Amino acid sequence: LMEKESKQSLLLVISLDKGLCGGYNSGLAKAVRNFFKENDPKDFKLLFIGKKTRDLLKSEFNTGKTYTFEKAEPTFDETRKLAGELADQFKMGEVG
Repeated sequence: LMEKESKQSLLLVISLDKGLCGGYNSGLAKAVRNFFKENDPKDFKLLFIGKKTRDLLKSEFNTGKTYTFEKAEPTFDETRKLAGELADQFKMGEVG
């Protein structure tokens, strides 16, 4: 049962923590900027998997939690924990 209903949506940006994929991270940052040209950033809770794209955007947008995994490919338990946290935000009405 939801305590409150939020009009805010969640935008989860999946980038990298490290590596030589600068083109991917900068392209993803550009896509997020373009998305927010058409959508109000205040309507979204912005979360990240990986630090690289977050670092490119943190001076422009209010960035929320950043999830990192021990290795490049997360374990089932890590992804299950992440999915549970995101689902809890919906169930608690933090995002709609």
